[in-house]
Amino acid sequence: MNQQPIKIAVFGLGGVGGYYGAMLALRAAATDGLLEVSWIARGAHLEAIRAAGGLRVVTPSRDFLARPTCVTDNPAEVGTVDYILFCTKDYDMERGVAEIRPMIGQNTKILPLLNGADIAERMRTYLPDTVVWKGCVYISARKSAPGLITLEADRELFYFGSGLPEQTDDEVRLAELLTAAGIRAYNPTDIDWYIMKKFMMISVTATATAYFDKPIGSILTEHEPELLSLLEEVAELFRAKYGQVPDDVVQQLLDKQRKMPPESTSSMHSDFLQGGSTEVETLTGYVVREAEALRVDLPMYKRMYRELVSRTAN
Repeated sequence: MNQQPIKIAVFGLGGVGGYYGAMLALRAAATDGLLEVSWIARGAHLEAIRAAGGLRVVTPSRDFLARPTCVTDNPAEVGTVDYILFCTKDYDMERGVAEIRPMIGQNTKILPLLNGADIAERMRTYLPDTVVWKGCVYISARKSAPGLITLEADRELFYFGSGLPEQTDDEVRLAELLTAAGIRAYNPTDIDWYIMKKFMMISVTATATAYFDKPIGSILTEHEPELLSLLEEVAELFRAKYGQVPDDVVQQLLDKQRKMPPESTSSMHSDFLQGGSTEVETLTGYVVREAEALRVDLPMYKRMYRELVSRTAN
């Protein structure tokens, strides 16, 4: 009896989706049809991938071309899959959810890898009958040009989970697949804490780099007092919201930022530079609104949020 292939679709082929989609595609090529990986991409990016016969990925230690089972701009061509890695920006969530519906079957698991503290909860409002897991990644990856993904550092981390007290068989299977693909994947039962910690770091990093219009290295050397204020304020918010935040979380987050390549910046900062849509409401506005609802005063966040919103309006 032939074993049915495991089918994974990656929706959104920017830095995050591009890198993880490429790593999974390399693994699929070595499984003799037991793993099928499909990519959903658009426009010049899709054309460049097709013209080159794959997606080029450049890291500090590697330069490779990955070829998926299928690359298309039409999810209906892919059909139903076992897992969907949803890798768009937050502001594209509603449109993206509508587009992935042809790939959703009775047993499909969706794993959004978007920046935000409440991504899975919001996605479940659009897909109440579908299993939506939670996930976050630490990776410095960019779509540098159509058909090209560039990583600033080789180190990456991939956390995901169902949020249930015990690991499910589907979680174990995906964790094994990701690990076999060379991805540093972890499947903790306390995924909410990892989401919260990632959000605190990305919110502060995005807010500071966009506000000061500088990479993280310059922020650390020139604006560390403001950075510390943001870290302390976001920690104060989550203590008020959830209660269980380690006393040393500010130092933990600061240590992570110090390990980032000095030239690294945030995708939100890049979006501001390009003049397009930004995640300011998800990454900065969310903190301000939650603080107001809980009557927590966050003066540094409020100041930077007002300025960033005014730049968006202009």
